Amino acid sequence: MECSSLVMDSLTAYSGNWEVSQVEEQEPRQRMNDLEHFGVEVREARTARGLTQRQLGAGAGGYSESYVSKVESGIILCSETFARGCDLVFGMNGIFERLRERIMKRDHPSFFAPYARMEREAAAVHGYGVILVMGLLQTAAYAEAIFRTQNPEWSDEHVEAQVSARRRRREILAFKKPPKVWAVLHESCLKTCVGSEAIMADQLASVLADARSPYITIQVLPFTTTPVVADSFTLLTFPDRSVVAYADTPLSGQVTDGAHEVEQLDAIYDRLRAEALSPHESQAVIGTYLKGYTR
Repeated sequence: MECSSLVMDSLTAYSGNWEVSQVEEQEPRQRMNDLEHFGVEVREARTARGLTQRQLGAGAGGYSESYVSKVESGIILCSETFARGCDLVFGMNGIFERLRERIMKRDHPSFFAPYARMEREAAAVHGYGVILVMGLLQTAAYAEAIFRTQNPEWSDEHVEAQVSARRRRREILAFKKPPKVWAVLHESCLKTCVGSEAIMADQLASVLADARSPYITIQVLPFTTTPVVADSFTLLTFPDRSVVAYADTPLSGQVTDGAHEVEQLDAIYDRLRAEALSPHESQAVIGTYLKGYTR
């Protein structure tokens, strides 16, 4: 059963006098991703009880109005504590907590959809890759090798769809005013052979071509430098100077605009750039690895 159907059935069963969804709403909802469905149900439960976003945030555990707004808009997946708080506020007998758990078990693209939308609106994209080249800079063959290795049960059609979706993200690089992209790649990204040596050669050649763009800066963090963080992450800066962070984990992708978390990651990113090789030196190192893969 799709998560959206689970939402409809569960809330109808437990909400008493709350009519969740009318027939005419079902068609638009079919175009929503899981986070958007979840957000709509939170919003409808809140408005049905005459609560403001501020009141819900306070009742669910001291969350800000901005946090509730992002959950209801499908921008972020709420915390387990928030979902549990919603169940208490709405008297939903654990429905929202179970829905969140169901979403957590779904494929990564469901989580990534909100980030992909925000990426298209960003003025700057700053990414740090630990083992893999950041998705925005991946070639089709490199991305396909990753998807097939991480998800051996996926059909060819599903893999192709995911590769196409990832490659479409590069459309932002062709915008009239593209975002400024800054990628810090740990040397492991160059050393780790994804797919085959031929695939790696094409990938590194593509990275070098991207590095020649005036909008893209690429630095390599060498093995001789101890990284200040062990996980990959991305920072998106928008025209209004607001910043959100995205971190990829084995179980899910997480987006946050929490001031403390963003400030920490921003400081870490400054350290990474300072410790990394210069763009010119980085291109030389990438070129050396490229020659190794083409011998």
